[in-house]
Amino acid sequence: MHIFIQTLFLYMGEGSNDIIIRRRYSAFIYCASTYLERLCVPRRYLGHIYLLNILTNIYIAKKFNSELLDKFYLDTATKFETTVERVKRRVDVCIEKVWDEAHSAEKRAIVEGIVSDEHSVPSRLVFIRGVMRNIMEEDLYSEED
Repeated sequence: MHIFIQTLFLYMGEGSNDIIIRRRYSAFIYCASTYLERLCVPRRYLGHIYLLNILTNIYIAKKFNSELLDKFYLDTATKFETTVERVKRRVDVCIEKVWDEAHSAEKRAIVEGIVSDEHSVPSRLVFIRGVMRNIMEEDLYSEED
């Protein structure tokens, strides 16, 4: 089953009839996945899937802080039947890959306005915050139906 449909069913359930919510989640998941691929994080990476889950949780919660991030790590670990430490490690692998392979403009866009040092690898919190902001602000995703 396609990764977007799998992720969507995790949130909506296969029997959900709310097509508007399903469409919004589907559009967000697609945009988030496309953005991660643009950052050199291929879909085949477990970290890609874990980041999609975390980003979707942030989208649903409509807020984000370090306490919520810890909750989202636990939620992701539970959903994918793994440990929080493994989720964090896979996310770290993705962040390291971005910092090794992505274009400098992309890296700068992630940390801009959050931290002053754009050359060192950002923390998970900074990375996820920057990625989420870029998905929402760069018109990669629209709330309109």
